[in-house]
Amino acid sequence: MRQNYIFNAPHRNKVLIEYFQLRLQKVKDSIFLSKMYEKKVESFMSRSHLWELMISKIL
Repeated sequence: MRQNYIFNAPHRNKVLIEYFQLRLQKVKDSIFLSKMYEKKVESFMSRSHLWELMISKIL
């Protein structure tokens, strides 16, 4: 039993590493998406601000 445990250790480590790399990739993706969303919101806000300026000049 003990020999089997020692033999499986490298495989188990590999599985753990793959699992954590996958988790890290998900975190990176979600950070990237939230940054993209922030940029979209910022550009929308700046555009709406421009519209407000134009409307205020017309009025």
